[in-house]
Amino acid sequence: MKPEKHNTYCDYPFKQIAIKNWNKDKLLEYTPCCMMSTSGDNKMNWENVNITPIEAFENERFEKLRLDLLSNIKNESCETCWNQEDKGIESARLYSQEYDTKSFSNLRQIDITLSNKCNLMCRMCNYGNSHNFKKEISFFKKHNLLDQIQYATSDYYPEKTLMPNSTNSDQIDWLKNNTRKIKVLKASGGEPFYDDQICQLLNVYVDNDDAKSTILEFDTNGTLFNDDVISLNEKFKFLNHSISIDGVNSVYEYIRYPHTFNDFNKSLKRYLKLNNIFCVHYAFVLSSLNIFNIRDFLFYVRSITSFVSNNKDFYINFEKVRPYDRGTSINLLPIYLLEEAKNDILDLEQKNCKNLISSIDDAILNNNANKEKMLLEITLLDKARNQNFKKYLDKRLIKWLTK
Repeated sequence: MKPEKHNTYCDYPFKQIAIKNWNKDKLLEYTPCCMMSTSGDNKMNWENVNITPIEAFENERFEKLRLDLLSNIKNESCETCWNQEDKGIESARLYSQEYDTKSFSNLRQIDITLSNKCNLMCRMCNYGNSHNFKKEISFFKKHNLLDQIQYATSDYYPEKTLMPNSTNSDQIDWLKNNTRKIKVLKASGGEPFYDDQICQLLNVYVDNDDAKSTILEFDTNGTLFNDDVISLNEKFKFLNHSISIDGVNSVYEYIRYPHTFNDFNKSLKRYLKLNNIFCVHYAFVLSSLNIFNIRDFLFYVRSITSFVSNNKDFYINFEKVRPYDRGTSINLLPIYLLEEAKNDILDLEQKNCKNLISSIDDAILNNNANKEKMLLEITLLDKARNQNFKKYLDKRLIKWLTK
């Protein structure tokens, strides 16, 4: 069976377990994919997750979910995808069969998050995604600004987070002992290649002689492709990493603080030269900060991908920054600027771009322009990071924010 817009089928519950939400070494829930675990609210109503991944996969909760998806029933646990599709946005489930078209129930993929360790502090992220936010939280507390940044980001800037310590977990021990069974390993963070636990796990695959038959699919910021990481990656069968990049040049440096675009470019080129890349994926978090940088971004991605990687297949997944009502959401831009941004790119080929135009159209349809909230989020982070948006962003956005 194939996932299509007219049915409810998704391949993930038939092959995959996601192990994402931790409180130290205690796993809080099992899900079939990361889209179900983003909120951490135990959508599958687990009472006990002190079981192995295979036991969870064979549990009645997964059996019920699989039956619903085969029967054209929209299981409420999958509301993230249903809500996206209702907005005309292509959801993750529609791509759940990218290279694995064997529609049978067998656990062969695992998606893990082991820590929040990250080398960056991207503007759309928070403490749950990067341990480096801890020092910025201290800055806002010291200057009595924590309440303001939490309002400006619609509570997407928590003071505390559940810290993983998954090294000692039974679930990861099970994975290390079953590398021959798990043939697609996914990981996100934090930054997976910044996390020693991830690199140690990859070396277990190598030591067990299972790397050569395993596909890696990591959500990575693409900044750490040094010689050691490249050497480790080329030992695996295929690479299907998603490289997160939300703009080029000054816009990149404003968002992906404190990295430089020049260093990112060097790292990406090293990755693209690998011969075992299945498909080149890029992830672009669409916000008011980069909506006028899309044209330059598309030219850059198409140029570097075709030139360095010998015309490998690639696609770009555009997703609106969350929450949709935070200060830098494109929903808070005025409609005339959204229409200008859309017109900037209408003449460009869209076949490799997932959810670009539909995301802008959704922002126009659900518009809630709010200059004050947008400016508040921007300037608060400017203050903490010693940046000034006027030096980085598009002049059209600057004009609207400052007039």
